[in-house]
Amino acid sequence: GVAPPAERRSRQAEAGEVVKAFGEFVAKLEAIRKSHAFLATHLKRVEEMMTRFPIDPARIDEIALALDSGDEKGIFGSSPVEALDALGKELARIDRTDGTRLSKESRLTLVTCQVVVAAMRRLFAGEKVADAAKAEDIREAGRRAWEMGGPTAAILDRCSPKIQEVVSLTKP
Repeated sequence: GVAPPAERRSRQAEAGEVVKAFGEFVAKLEAIRKSHAFLATHLKRVEEMMTRFPIDPARIDEIALALDSGDEKGIFGSSPVEALDALGKELARIDRTDGTRLSKESRLTLVTCQVVVAAMRRLFAGEKVADAAKAEDIREAGRRAWEMGGPTAAILDRCSPKIQEVVSLTKP
């Protein structure tokens, strides 16, 4: 089965400690005798495998929570559209750099945040719900979310009815 994010992080930390100990062991053997090259090769393969573990960047969860800030200016400061542009760029950067390594849950949270941020930006800029839902960035993020089983309800439940409507209009 799929481990929840907290358990996954714990398992990855344990695996990291084992790999570190194995690396120290290989280094000690190499210092004594140079004929253990196969161990170094094996260590390299194990270290490479560690880079394939799914990750759950905390920043995605921070952005998801910040979208529903109780502060009247929230994360947006004096210019909501500029702040949402910046968030959209940050989410796109995370998607580009870590997207393939994200766990399923983090990937769905990321895509849900992308569609919500894009919808908020367009609505703040004065677009109507139907027009915003037709925008390519929103349709693409919505499509990706629906392909993964639908946007994260915990995020959408905190959004305004207009945002929820934009997201629902992306459903195939």
